[in-house]
Formats: sequence, structure tokens, C-alpha cells
Amino acid sequence: MNLARRLLAGGLLALLISVGGCAGQQHSRPAMAPMTQEERAALKPQKGDEAILAAVKDAFAKDPEISAEQIEVTVKDGRVTLSGTVASMTVRMRAETMAREVPEVFGVDADRLLAR
Repeated sequence: MNLARRLLAGGLLALLISVGGCAGQQHSRPAMAPMTQEERAALKPQKGDEAILAAVKDAFAKDPEISAEQIEVTVKDGRVTLSGTVASMTVRMRAETMAREVPEVFGVDADRLLAR
């Protein structure tokens, strides 16, 4: 019983510390305030979509498992869409991960990338 009390006390202490740590944080703007021009510009990729597309395709070409696959890649505003059919779920997940790791990719949609 003593161990259970210690664990409970430790958990409560950790919870209080984490909640207390958040209370002092200052946010740069209210959650519902519209974004400023600078904030919107910071969200846009610095590279063009063509450069991101080339980087994703280059990453795929360097991987022997993925280079053999027929994956169509499109990019719009830094968001990558992958489509086609690949040999396995492992290859699908690897392609999605590789695309996410390309700098300035804001998101990857692989819903249209099917595994056999």
C-alpha cells in the first residue's frame, strides 16, 4: 500500500508541475486572432513546389526499394501527394516518411498510395 501511495503522490506531483509550467507561458497572439502577413509568409515554403518535387523524387531514386516503384508525386504549396500502387505497406510507409523528411514539406497525403 505504501508503494501505491508513493506512486500516486509522484503522479500528482508531476501533474501539478506540468500544469504549473504551462500557466506562466505567454502566447504571442490570442488563439482566435487572424494571422499577420508575416506569419502567413512564414508558413509558405521558401523553396518552390518544383524544388520540393525534385527533392522528393531524388530521395526516392536513391532508395533501391522505392526507385523500382511507380509512385506519382505532386506538390502544391509545400504539401506532397503520393499516389500509385507499391509492393507492400512497408514500402508505402517508407515513401511517406522519406517525403516528410524533405525540408520545407508541410504535409504528406499518401491516401492514394496503395499497397498490394
